[in-house]
Amino acid sequence: MKITPELPDVFAQPGRKIAVGVGCYFRESMQGNKILRIGFVIVHSKEDDAGALLIENFVLTQASAWKLAKWAGATKYTQDFDPENSEDVEKILANGPLVLNLAEDEYNGKTGVKVKGFEVFGGDMRDQWNNLVIQGENKFQEIVERSQNGLTGNIGSGNSNRNVSTNVDDIPF
Repeated sequence: MKITPELPDVFAQPGRKIAVGVGCYFRESMQGNKILRIGFVIVHSKEDDAGALLIENFVLTQASAWKLAKWAGATKYTQDFDPENSEDVEKILANGPLVLNLAEDEYNGKTGVKVKGFEVFGGDMRDQWNNLVIQGENKFQEIVERSQNGLTGNIGSGNSNRNVSTNVDDIPF
């Protein structure tokens, strides 16, 4: 029998973090735009927040295509891709770690963190990060499953009680 240890919930803090993409799904905004939601797990940082899970929203409009291009470039992905195609997105996620620049963010009176930028990570995936990635994938899958049931939940985004709505009609994987 193999058991993966489960670490306590960790909340992301502002700063530069090495992170790995652990999954994606699509939802629709209240304005009717399609949104790509990507889960990232922090695998290394100066702060004590390795293992924290973040979900970043990418609105799929021409005006916000720059953000997708910055994210893909930070993973060293060089091919053209369709952000509405889950297989294309999964290829970028599999391309390896990247650096997330996180800043404190206030939303509806609650404080959390928000991705303010993406950078290339100059190293390679490290073996000691594997358990954090597995745990991040499991946490993210729980969020996807909750979204299929129309539930909301909190994610590790600072010392926040910010509720994240995860209503999704069609999960592409």
